[in-house]
Amino acid sequence: MWCVTTVLFPGASVLDGSSTLTLQADSLQHLGRLFEQYLLSRTHQHGFLALPSHPADTTSLLQLQFLFDVLQKTVSLKLINPPGSRLQSVVKIFPFKSLKYLEVWEENVCASPL
Repeated sequence: MWCVTTVLFPGASVLDGSSTLTLQADSLQHLGRLFEQYLLSRTHQHGFLALPSHPADTTSLLQLQFLFDVLQKTVSLKLINPPGSRLQSVVKIFPFKSLKYLEVWEENVCASPL
């Protein structure tokens, strides 16, 4: 008798839309620069990008390709700009090809009344 079990990685709930991926805006900016520098320079496609199976020369590039693939399939995103953080440029959300829900939060430090 065979038993089939489904093993979900922690991000499965993000990919199926039952959880929201939360990122700091500056982290997404950094990822965007890495994607543009190392992945998107290889292709001029628009829309969902299917990257070649094994084009990577390094483990780091394979990890970057995995992150890019996960972001393309992410349904819900919450972007947070923490207090004191100053963004140097626009935040690009181009990797999110399946995005249906976007929350943008700018956390403010409020002084409590004495």
